Amino acid sequence: MPVIGCIDLIAELQKNPKMNQIPVVLVTAVSTPKVTIRAVELGVKFRLAKPWEQSELDFVFESALNLNKVS
Repeated sequence: MPVIGCIDLIAELQKNPKMNQIPVVLVTAVSTPKVTIRAVELGVKFRLAKPWEQSELDFVFESALNLNKVS
């Protein structure tokens, strides 16, 4: 069992001004509406469900890296 869950980790990152502008990609096997809604509330822009395909992962990471480049 992890020491901290993904949602708690994202919430902690969002509190830090140096970290809260970094795009977060949530890769999880959890697909409950509660987790998805909370993740979006915390600013998660991308979510991948396990198992994922490499092409899907590549696309999402590329999109996340380019997110702040768009004006």
